[in-house]
Amino acid sequence: MGGEGGDMVMGGDEWVIVMGGDGGVMVMGGEGGVIVMGGDEWVIVMGGDGGVMVMGGDSGVIVMGGDSGVIVMGGDEWVIVMGGDGGVIVMGGEGGVMVMGGDSGVIVMGGDEWVIVMGGDSGVIVMGGDGGVIVMGGEGGVMVMGGEGGVIVMGGDGGVIVMGGDGGVIVMGGGEGVMVMGGEVHMVSQ
Repeated sequence: MGGEGGDMVMGGDEWVIVMGGDGGVMVMGGEGGVIVMGGDEWVIVMGGDGGVMVMGGDSGVIVMGGDSGVIVMGGDEWVIVMGGDGGVIVMGGEGGVMVMGGDSGVIVMGGDEWVIVMGGDSGVIVMGGDGGVIVMGGEGGVMVMGGEGGVIVMGGDGGVIVMGGDGGVIVMGGGEGVMVMGGEVHMVSQ
């Protein structure tokens, strides 16, 4: 392999191609394959039941095939995706997103705010920044809204609600409930 680039091919169960110069490509065939591109960016692909792809430079991508897959994009943002029964997506930079699939999922968004969602029988949502929200599903749920005031809700047989700021309200379900408004306390039988 000389000059700007070169090619190399190997037969049989696998084959490899390499191109030089500013970039390079390598491919391995048979049950698996690899592709590499150099220079400002590079790509690696492995075939067969799974595959991996990486793109360099300001950004990078990694993909793993088969039952699961991963994608990563670098530079100002990055993304990771894992397939199969579950998946994960992460986007970087000023914000990030993470998603985990299957029975549960997680979403995270960075920067001024961030969000986390976990699915399945229960779910969690968190939004950051000046305020935050947390929700947990299933038989019970929790919701929190930040900032100058906050709200908390717990589901199931009982619930709690808190509203912040100058005053707060608390409600506890089930056999009895308590409400607090502006410092006053009220007991309520159910």
